[in-house]
Amino acid sequence: MSGTRPRYSKLLLAALATLCLPGMLTVMHSTAVAGSLHDSIREAQRKVVKIYGAGGVSGLEAYQTGILISAEGHVLTVQSYVLDTDDLAVVLDDGRKFTAEILGVDPVRELAVLKLPIENDSLPHFNLAAAPLAKIGERVL
Repeated sequence: MSGTRPRYSKLLLAALATLCLPGMLTVMHSTAVAGSLHDSIREAQRKVVKIYGAGGVSGLEAYQTGILISAEGHVLTVQSYVLDTDDLAVVLDDGRKFTAEILGVDPVRELAVLKLPIENDSLPHFNLAAAPLAKIGERVL
């Protein structure tokens, strides 16, 4: 990845630990009580971002998605060629656009944590530390 340092943030390690518990599945859902499936889906959509970066050559997509994992603007996403640029643009559900910095990557699990330059704003996010665990075979949203 161009211009990135092999630096791992505590958020990346926490996200990896949460996502990789053996025999368990992390359930990421809204902390607010939703009255319907539609409300639950809309609440989750607010926590998903679109990431624009490298690509577009040879039919490769120039974007991917990620999820907000902190109120301060940390984003968990997959490591891919889209991140192979110094000019990553992240668009929130409400339409705001930011330039992101790559904080760390895990090439084995192909995950990356990005940081948005958010000041004095509390973004809706998936709280990975508070996410309930589901048993294998249990339905999750």
